[in-house]
Amino acid sequence: MDPGKGHERSGGPPSLADGAVLMADLARAVEVRERAVRQLVFALAEVNRAGVVESLEGLPLDVQLAVAHGWTAAEQAMLLDAGDVLASMPATTALWQQGRLSWSVVRDLVGQLRRFGRDLRAGVDERIGASDELIGVMAPERFAWAVAEAIDELRGATVKEREEDADAASTFLWVQMGLDGRSKVYGELDAPDTAVVLNGLDRQVEADERTAEQEETARPTRHDRRRTRAKRRGRALVGLCADRLAGRTAAGRRVDAKPLVVVHVPLDRISTTAAGRLEVAVDGALPRLSARTVEALARDADVRAVVMDGARPLTVTRRLRADAVPEDTRLAVQARDMGARDPGGRTSAPSSEVHHLTPGLHHPDRLACVSKRGHLRLIHRHGWSGHVDTTSGWITWSRGDRQIVTVPWGTQLNRA
Repeated sequence: MDPGKGHERSGGPPSLADGAVLMADLARAVEVRERAVRQLVFALAEVNRAGVVESLEGLPLDVQLAVAHGWTAAEQAMLLDAGDVLASMPATTALWQQGRLSWSVVRDLVGQLRRFGRDLRAGVDERIGASDELIGVMAPERFAWAVAEAIDELRGATVKEREEDADAASTFLWVQMGLDGRSKVYGELDAPDTAVVLNGLDRQVEADERTAEQEETARPTRHDRRRTRAKRRGRALVGLCADRLAGRTAAGRRVDAKPLVVVHVPLDRISTTAAGRLEVAVDGALPRLSARTVEALARDADVRAVVMDGARPLTVTRRLRADAVPEDTRLAVQARDMGARDPGGRTSAPSSEVHHLTPGLHHPDRLACVSKRGHLRLIHRHGWSGHVDTTSGWITWSRGDRQIVTVPWGTQLNRA
């Protein structure tokens, strides 16, 4: 079949047989693309090292690529940097040539290493080469995290501390008022402050939802239940500020907070329809933590510890069966998984849902953090089932004769 023409079928919705053929076409196209990008990167690196383009074409290499091939500057930089970075990373290059690493993963790796020297690149390459058993089972985002972790470790504590000081100094909150009375809020926080804010908002969301369920007149509507986490956090932020401004009654109901409205009335324009102007007090994101940050949290933060035996949490409640997962068991599972563990799951632990691998059994070995999308579509709709390896923490998901393995978010590359 000509890959440029694709699969031809009759009109109407595709059958499962048509779908299987289309999936095969897609797999072949991906393989062709991967092979072509590999050839392109290595050929471009050779041409760049030879330095013959300007002599032959009368144009610098970047201009030749733009004029003859329509490449943007960003595309040129990425492909040229790939050749430069991989020149000092033989193990990574071999894995890519074998098809065990995709161009997507290699491109992300190049983006992280392009500003560092050969020695650091070689150190990361050794770590990747020593992590052979992780290649193919570690999701792309988790592989990128592990590479970033290795880079931080190889660069040393002093550089990391300087970056943390800069992050803490750059914390700010900015508000821009719009002409329609709405506003846009933007800010930057370092990792500990981000955790404080998100944990506080999530706790406020849970408190507001419990209060709404207890009040017959304030039961959550279908629209309320379908709100995204971002919208719930937005309402929780307003609720926290309202509590600070007005508080709650003895029964626990929130007192409506009234914003300060200052009405400016010019003496020469007094009328019954004088307009007011709202004055707002405005002065004109699974983070990595260093030992110093952990020490600071131990001094200044509310710390809850989960004792781990390798990849297995030892914090296990005595209640094995209950209507809901107990809080300490939920914390243990989140500490083990550090994020969604379903195939392709990308959400953080607080944004994930705890799924019963064995229905009704509230034991960490029978629970897993999964994304909401994976929970509904992969597990409940398509029947994927998971099993936790209590030694490594890996989860094997099965459907028929197919298996997909996911590793905890905190999995690091092996040392060489």
